[in-house]
Amino acid sequence: MSKDLSAPGVKAFLKISKLWNLTIIDQCAIMCITIDELRRFNVDPDDIILTEDQLNRISYLIGIYSALHTIFNDDFADGWVWRPNTNKLFKDQPPIDLMCSRNIEDLAMTRKHLDAIAYGGY
Repeated sequence: MSKDLSAPGVKAFLKISKLWNLTIIDQCAIMCITIDELRRFNVDPDDIILTEDQLNRISYLIGIYSALHTIFNDDFADGWVWRPNTNKLFKDQPPIDLMCSRNIEDLAMTRKHLDAIAYGGY
């Protein structure tokens, strides 16, 4: 994949991870990577070339982040992933549980759910 997209993508992922207080395990699960790969993200994000799957995961994460900040104030938006959610998609669990399933479709469904709230439609 393009190195032009990779560095900004990795930096965005790391920034969102920090804002959401994601653990190393959470970050690895969301990106479907190993701890060693995550270490490389942190050591030299400018030298990473992401796969198409990794770029898509980051795209979903950025979309989730953007929708949350459209719907809620910053503090609530950044904590939303940790709050139990009664929507049937999340089954009374915090959305982060679904997002960390390692299944990219779960990130897609989370984004679709939030986009519908933030921007209308479904």
